[in-house]
Amino acid sequence: MTPNLQQPASRWLNQLGQKLKNVKDESAVMILVGVAVGAFGAGIGAYQLGLEVSNSEPINKDYKEELKEKVKLYELENTNLKLEIEKLKSELGKNASAKIQIPFDGSKIKPNNNILVVKGEAYKGKSPNQHFWLVIRPINSGDWYPNDEIVLKSDGSWEQEIYLADQGQFEINVILTDRIAHNELSKYRDTNKKTNEYRPISLPSNVSILDKAIITTY
Repeated sequence: MTPNLQQPASRWLNQLGQKLKNVKDESAVMILVGVAVGAFGAGIGAYQLGLEVSNSEPINKDYKEELKEKVKLYELENTNLKLEIEKLKSELGKNASAKIQIPFDGSKIKPNNNILVVKGEAYKGKSPNQHFWLVIRPINSGDWYPNDEIVLKSDGSWEQEIYLADQGQFEINVILTDRIAHNELSKYRDTNKKTNEYRPISLPSNVSILDKAIITTY
């Protein structure tokens, strides 16, 4: 009996109860119970629900209503968990801000010995694990080059030098990271300093781009 994922879980459970009434073969009952457990996903709640269904022979009307309420409870717990995850994600960037002031977006610049000074300001939010990083990538490229963590002065201003080996268009980004992404970028930076090989990476998924400036060097 394959569950229809388009219908509510409680309705499918009701159908399963009706099916179990007419099943006499023990192995067939266990197969149906296994489907029930799989349908509600891995977890203690699903396991307990499967046991309750398998121990009911036959399932009377009152008990089916009780099972429906349990299903609603499991669905509510799952929804609350999803909401909590989204809340934690939003906390990462809550009230955090950053701005690149120099160079201006759209600037054409000739770096001094391939060195360009980037200046700006940034303010942390309420989360204790927020870190700002300056990362660069060539335009129309998926190659990211983390420069370094931004160190804020007492007034929120910051300044950092970047090295641009080639002429062309570049995107300078200020990103906000959590502790995990910060550790990944720090490891990348430390390895590059030891080997003197600055290879591009893919930007970690758990970061937010707060500001960017596209420049052309010549």
